[in-house]
Amino acid sequence: MKIFAVLVIFTLHTAVALSSASASSVSNCTWQALKQERRDYILTEYERSMERGAAALTAQDTEIMAASAKCAGRDDIPPPLLKAAIGSFAIQAGMAQALTRQWGIGRETLEHYWTQAPEAARNCFLSNSAKVFGVEGPNCTDAKAILWFPQALDIPVTQDVSGPAGQVLIFYNAKAQNSLAEEMLGRLITG
Repeated sequence: MKIFAVLVIFTLHTAVALSSASASSVSNCTWQALKQERRDYILTEYERSMERGAAALTAQDTEIMAASAKCAGRDDIPPPLLKAAIGSFAIQAGMAQALTRQWGIGRETLEHYWTQAPEAARNCFLSNSAKVFGVEGPNCTDAKAILWFPQALDIPVTQDVSGPAGQVLIFYNAKAQNSLAEEMLGRLITG
């Protein structure tokens, strides 16, 4: 894990940044490479629980890693980084599907609120995501700032993590993690 963290830190400090359009292509390309029935199954499992979704995604590891290498145009990218990118992409898709089906909150709405959120709210998710990769992220000055998201969507905040507020927070955490993973992937690919 130390080698991976050093590689990540090195690439973050030395590589040239990519545009978000090209950086986001590895996750999307890999996801699209999976057969529709497998994607549907993974999303359905994520609607049921994070554990079931993760297990369904992990069952596709061989196919995902082969597709990721093809999508990235190289096969030497650290598997943990690829798995984090694809996993967070799938979690976003699963939570967005669940929120649309169960609560009528569509993906476009979720994306809109990400761009409209106070910086403090986004920074808390980005800070948390940076920890996954062992890199420095923005400061989270108020952990409760993330509650802006469910509140902006008129969703009551409860202790039930399987309810809509929990699903919203999971979606945005995955969004932040995917954003960072894709930035790192893009730098490795072009570096």
